[in-house]
Amino acid sequence: MAKIFESRKNKIIELAKNADAELKNLQIADALRHFYWAQTLLRSHPDASNIKMTSDGGNEALLITWIPIQINQIFANLSVNVNQVEAKDSYSNYLLDIRYNNQPVRNFDYTYWGGQDWSNIVSAKDGLGVLELPKSQSSADIRLKCEYVFEGESAIDMELRDVMLKLPEIPYKNCYLKVGAKTTATIPNILPTNVSTSTETNATNNTTTVRPIAVAPDKDAIMKKVISAISSKNYPLAQPLFSYEGYSIFQCLLQYGNAKILKDVELKYYQFGESVICRSIPMSFSFKSNNRTFVEDVVFYFDKNNKIDNLTFGLSKKAVDDIAGNAACSEAVRMQLINFMENYKTAYALKRLDYIEKIFSDDALIITGRVTKVASSPEFRYLNNTIVKCNQQSKTQYIKNLKYSFGSNEFINLRFADNTVKQSGKSKTVYGIQIKQEYF
Repeated sequence: MAKIFESRKNKIIELAKNADAELKNLQIADALRHFYWAQTLLRSHPDASNIKMTSDGGNEALLITWIPIQINQIFANLSVNVNQVEAKDSYSNYLLDIRYNNQPVRNFDYTYWGGQDWSNIVSAKDGLGVLELPKSQSSADIRLKCEYVFEGESAIDMELRDVMLKLPEIPYKNCYLKVGAKTTATIPNILPTNVSTSTETNATNNTTTVRPIAVAPDKDAIMKKVISAISSKNYPLAQPLFSYEGYSIFQCLLQYGNAKILKDVELKYYQFGESVICRSIPMSFSFKSNNRTFVEDVVFYFDKNNKIDNLTFGLSKKAVDDIAGNAACSEAVRMQLINFMENYKTAYALKRLDYIEKIFSDDALIITGRVTKVASSPEFRYLNNTIVKCNQQSKTQYIKNLKYSFGSNEFINLRFADNTVKQSGKSKTVYGIQIKQEYF
């Protein structure tokens, strides 16, 4: 029993430290989840009143009082305002500007009162949230509730899951937020902020040019038709605008939840080799059976024949900035990395086994694993008291397992953060990326 509770103590401290770091990065959903999970496990610990954590600054905090203070401070520093209202046939679509300490949140989960019941969980991204209300309901009555329990996701840790099932939920009255009136705040576009007006490189023995296009009336005309087809749900209307493969991806994307366009934005176009990239249309994707809505930015690719031949879900602003701001590689290479990561993210979301198979070479070594924290004792003499449990797979095994996972899950949603890009010491054309992957 002593070993069990010592291990639980380590887990509590680790969760609290993770939450503290995530709060600094404006990952509000992650911070609330890990603070609450740490508090839940703390309530089950016999020495709860004495467990302390040392912060990065060297300050010591008693977790039993520090954690609830942090959670309430998060609620107090959150602000939600209406950015745009769009009237539909039977309801109104509200676009929300969500901020923490006046900065757009990187992620945030919430539900809202729809007049008769609470909505499904909505996952906001880069300060952009959405809600739908009947036209009969006044905007002054909007009530929003922060998600902080994340009970459905606790199954990743059976010890945590067991404790959550046995203990009553901790009520936080401050989790209910008032939605402010319409503002003129600007919700940032997800664009590579460090890409200059003209950049050329010879990274792959071929000159690659990344150039923002000042005027693209032909592309604008095509995108207007695509937006109209999505908004009216008359998807075949857009088919002539796509290549064969592009329309196939378009259909898969529209089947990824109940797809809706959130707002009109000024589209930006970038020359990328022979392709032109259009960034990006903010959309929501809802999965009612799983009680979840995601906000995503959709990026369109035009081929040399002016047909849309690819679509991807855009990276978060933080992930784009991490890559685009890396001075170790040229700006064109940074755009190539962004392009690859967005295609990689989308392949998992749309369950494109064909694309994922192309990524890995036939003799690829694929290792999946997890890190287990263990208590310090003579029986556990490991560096940093961690055990890494690895599962080594061949490409064939990995694809087989992935196919099963795709078939057994209604949806897969990836989010990337904390990117580090490094150039190979042996080859100037080979790059490695270490990236934190969050998934639902």
